[in-house]
Amino acid sequence: MSNKAFLITGASKGIDKLVSAAVDKFGNIDAVIPNAGTMPMATLSTATPESFDKVMNLNVKGPLFLV
Repeated sequence: MSNKAFLITGASKGIDKLVSAAVDKFGNIDAVIPNAGTMPMATLSTATPESFDKVMNLNVKGPLFLV
């Protein structure tokens, strides 16, 4: 068993590129750990649709479409 890993940032802009890079480097993918998140400091009265979209895109859509 090999203990190797590598980091690629900005995967939301190129999930296919991320997967291809991992397969090229290791031959296969055994595990995926989406380790990103954001939580802007806002209240319900000051939150904007843009800030909500940012949170949902990174915290929910990113991991969903990665796996």
